[in-house]
Amino acid sequence: MDKDNIIYVRFIDGGNVSIPIQSKYISENTYELLPNIEFDFNDKTILFEFGPEDIVETKPSKSHSGLVASILIKPGNQNNSFKRLLFFILNDDLTFDEAKSTFNKSDLGKLNGFIESDGFVYPRIKDFFEKYKIDLQEYLDN
Repeated sequence: MDKDNIIYVRFIDGGNVSIPIQSKYISENTYELLPNIEFDFNDKTILFEFGPEDIVETKPSKSHSGLVASILIKPGNQNNSFKRLLFFILNDDLTFDEAKSTFNKSDLGKLNGFIESDGFVYPRIKDFFEKYKIDLQEYLDN
């Protein structure tokens, strides 16, 4: 890996971690994240703040000698958005109104199937779904 183009991205894989991801330089403090095996869309336990093809603004990392992705400039891979929604539900105290204003209706609509599918789901994501189940259904019906 070219150390000059490594950007740390926050992941949840049982715990909060930052993973070095190869990126393409766009302009000062702006990079495009490149595909990486760490971006596993099928594993429900792996969530990430930013994913492949996302263009992000970076800032100096407090825990690594390098840059950390901090702001989404332009979304990349369409599957990133749902992982990002789950990441924020789990990592932040996201309200339903914040979720509606930040994420698209399609991603919010995926929550029901995600919660009811077989396998592990982080308890905090289940709690969010239960807390906002009625609001979510009303929002999706409109």
